[in-house]
Amino acid sequence: MQSSHPRVESFGIKSSAFQSATNNIERHYGFSYQVTISSQSSLNATATVQASNDGSNWFDTSSTASFTANGAKVINVDGAHYMFTRLSFTFSAGSAVFNTIFCSKGA
Repeated sequence: MQSSHPRVESFGIKSSAFQSATNNIERHYGFSYQVTISSQSSLNATATVQASNDGSNWFDTSSTASFTANGAKVINVDGAHYMFTRLSFTFSAGSAVFNTIFCSKGA
């Protein structure tokens, strides 16, 4: 079994929609994103796992997490049958510092 080294991203303070880096998950059957929120101010945000088979056309999956306070959450995905993934963040209020860690496992 193969696993990827964790990919860490730090985004600084955000208050409008943004996406994480694209991760190629070819030959990987599962992955997770850990999202850590700090320095939040009246935050109401959602992280949605997006997927693509060509790296250009993205669709939302059913894997999401909502954030209203400082802390960390993990979004775990099993049986990923697409080539690329990323996180898409949307806001209805507030701001925060966002950090993510991506990790995957495969054959």
